[in-house]
Amino acid sequence: MNPQAATSLDKAHERFPMPCATCTAECCGPVPLTASERDDIFTGVAQMTQERRARLASQERPKTTCPMVDMETHQCSTWEHRPGVCRLYGYANGLQCPYHPVGQVIAAAAVRDVLADWKANGPVAVLGVTLGWAQLAERNEASE
Repeated sequence: MNPQAATSLDKAHERFPMPCATCTAECCGPVPLTASERDDIFTGVAQMTQERRARLASQERPKTTCPMVDMETHQCSTWEHRPGVCRLYGYANGLQCPYHPVGQVIAAAAVRDVLADWKANGPVAVLGVTLGWAQLAERNEASE
């Protein structure tokens, strides 16, 4: 994702925080990824301790829930590396959170950037469907 778009989306999160701390991550999954977003997730997972990866991998979760969700805290375990659709959720028309319906509060250019990335590169994996902890563990072992 374009760094300017990511910054714009992060500013929206700072200005209009979502009530995620009181939610149970109902919006988290399945999460389609472009190749660059998948690589960002791989980076986030590689930065975790082995203990944290093992704890997250052992958690039970609904079938298509994103594997990056910590089911104990209901928070994203790779927040800094989250994909564009996660950054847009709750802040773009059509992606409003039912618990925090603030509407379109991000720059239209940031939305266009994420959509252009999707149009140009398309999804290569889906967190919670084609990319889970088994595949993440294989990738991590191969890179060590």
